[in-house]
Amino acid sequence: METNMLGLPVKESEGIVRELNVLLSNYQVYYQNLRGLHWNIRGKRFFNLHVKFEELYNDAQLKIDLIAERVLTIGGKPLHTFEDYMANNRLTVGKDISNDEKAVHLISESLSNLLKIERKILEDSSAINDEGTNNLMGDFILAYDGRLTDQPGFAFEAYVEHILERPLSLARAFWQGYLTDVSPSFFPLMAHWEDAVDPTRKLQEVRIDIGMSPANLTDFCNERSVTLVNIFQLAWGLVLKQYIGSEDVCFGYLSSGRDAPLDGIEQGVGA
Repeated sequence: METNMLGLPVKESEGIVRELNVLLSNYQVYYQNLRGLHWNIRGKRFFNLHVKFEELYNDAQLKIDLIAERVLTIGGKPLHTFEDYMANNRLTVGKDISNDEKAVHLISESLSNLLKIERKILEDSSAINDEGTNNLMGDFILAYDGRLTDQPGFAFEAYVEHILERPLSLARAFWQGYLTDVSPSFFPLMAHWEDAVDPTRKLQEVRIDIGMSPANLTDFCNERSVTLVNIFQLAWGLVLKQYIGSEDVCFGYLSSGRDAPLDGIEQGVGA
């Protein structure tokens, strides 16, 4: 499977880029709606709404930049023309709206639609372990409920310091004891040696439809208090069992390190 510079699968990351560009396009329309409402609002709630719409379009402008930067980070190109924005738009365009009730309804409807897009990206980014995009969408969603803290986020330096402070000898002794009676699971060679080392041969993939969407898998895991990682580890263990002919299998996997006793590590990116 081909991966990008972040170690994310290229094909799936391209899908995340498309979804982020849809969100970017809709935020641009939302931003323009807010500017128009800020300028044209009338009625008894003029002063309150005039200030509120300014607050919201400043917030939208910040989020637009964050979305565009995330698109660039995962190897995509952010959309930047109004033609592209309108092609991807799912919001009602507010034209010549000065009535305060109509203005509030438009913004409420727009936020509801933006939230749907963000939840979809949250789900899809989680499925490919794109934690940066996942955390960004999580923050956007928390902000709707007023639950986004203004405290500094988790510092990756704290995690590095924690690792460096741990005695290497203790870690080595732990794993030597833990793996004392474990035999390595050697996956059998699936081709002749000459073919296996042939530099002209390329690694390819075979995709299989298991009849479950990422949402179905997430629900399945939530009902059983397990994670998607647990499911795929089990699947790989069963594959090894069949190929090596043993009930006892052993394989390594990447640990997130999120069990470290550090405040905020569950929300940290890169830890």
